[in-house]
Amino acid sequence: MENVLHISRIFNTFTCLGMGKRAFQIASTYAEHRKAFGQRIIQYPLVQETLAQMKSEQLALAAFIIKTTSLQDKFDTEINPNNNKKLLLRILVNLNKYISSLWSVEHIHRAIDVLGGNGAIESFSPLPRLLRDSIVCENWEGTHNTLRMQILRDIERYKIDSLFISYLEKEIEKLSKGYQKSFMDYLLVLKEELSWFKSQTPYDKSFFIKEITNHFCFLGMAISLGLEATHQRESGQAGLKEKALDFFTNKYLKNRDKLKEIGDHIRPEDFQEITKEN
Repeated sequence: MENVLHISRIFNTFTCLGMGKRAFQIASTYAEHRKAFGQRIIQYPLVQETLAQMKSEQLALAAFIIKTTSLQDKFDTEINPNNNKKLLLRILVNLNKYISSLWSVEHIHRAIDVLGGNGAIESFSPLPRLLRDSIVCENWEGTHNTLRMQILRDIERYKIDSLFISYLEKEIEKLSKGYQKSFMDYLLVLKEELSWFKSQTPYDKSFFIKEITNHFCFLGMAISLGLEATHQRESGQAGLKEKALDFFTNKYLKNRDKLKEIGDHIRPEDFQEITKEN
């Protein structure tokens, strides 16, 4: 059963990625042709930003799952695979399933926004159907909270976070020199967050695991995309992935608060006071 869930979550990730990429294709093509107030809507900065965010996130998602699948292939062909590799794949697959299903719904919703009223019309584009299907994949093989809590249990039981950090350190060493220092700085922040996180009560951990999981995903995706950008640069190709990486890191890795600072302002027990009365 464990293996079935594991492999199914890989397939689920590729399904979500495909849905999001289809939504981007529809939205970007529509934006190239649709005119409003005398010009094509692709010329408006806010539309450009929406499409750029979708594209950069999808490139990062694709890099993350392809790297994970490559590691899965190597693991499956080993005669006596190391148990630590199995545990590393466990967290990588869970992170991929989590973030891809979360973002595919967001990407399709953004694409609908680009189309405006036409985006909600069933006969105009596949977007309404894609949105319904993406919600199925979002909850299939583990909801967001299920995956977060599984990662928390694996941190407590297997110290899976240490395996993940070690993996990221080795991947950062493969990046071009221009990327290594900044990513090591991001990794240091993540280590500090984990140290603070582990000092919390079980109740608080079950709340802050959401941010820990997000930060695992953001850094894992950024490094995977960074490896592809490094390869692109070394092979003399155009720098699309470098530009996407810059957009991605500026949005998700630069100047983000540490969990300790978040915890000074938000406590899960506050939610009980907010929600106890109808």
